[in-house]
Parts: sequence; structure tokens; C-alpha cells
Amino acid sequence: ELMTSAGESLLAWTDKTEKDPLLPRAMQATSLKMGAGSASRRSEIVPVSKVLAVALPVLLIALGLIVFRFSEGWSLLTSLYVLVQIITTVGYGDFTVKKTATRVFMGFYVIILLL
Repeated sequence: ELMTSAGESLLAWTDKTEKDPLLPRAMQATSLKMGAGSASRRSEIVPVSKVLAVALPVLLIALGLIVFRFSEGWSLLTSLYVLVQIITTVGYGDFTVKKTATRVFMGFYVIILLL
């Protein structure tokens, strides 16, 4: 019971200090035991999930742009225009994919992007 009350008081103290919302409370208490300097350094670390949430869509869109640019010979702006149509399933029909290899790629590409 002594550990419980000490743990509760430590967690109550962590509520009054700056804390990382993605870090579980138990880990925040551990980081405070290690010292104030390590707690501030820990909050500077960007979680992998945040990096992936930004990097993965950017990389997938860049991949689609590169494929359109080099396989169909369109400009980057036209490639982006068609890519947005395909991803959002609007499909105006003013630009169409002509090459079979690009069509096969786009079939898998759209499935991956919609997941």
C-alpha cells in the first residue's frame, strides 16, 4: 500500500508538469524519476506512428506521380490532376491511361491507397 500511495502521489505530481500526451502515464512517471532533463528530451522524440502517418501518403502519391510522368509522359501537374481523379474515384475521362502496364499498376495502386 505504501507503493500505491507513492505511485499515486508521483502520478498526481506528473499531472502538474508538462507531459507528452502519447506517452503512457506509467512511462511519464518513470521518465520523471530519471530527471527533468530526460523528460524534456523524451518529448522531443517524434513517435514512429506520426512519421509514418505523414511519410507514407506522401511517398505513395510521389510514386503515382513518377509512374504517370515517365510511363504516360504527362507533366507533373497533369499527373497530379489524374492521380487525384483516380484516388477520389471521380474520373472525368478527359485524361485516360493508355498503356497496359500503367493500367495494371494503377489497379493495384488504387487498392493500396484505399486501404
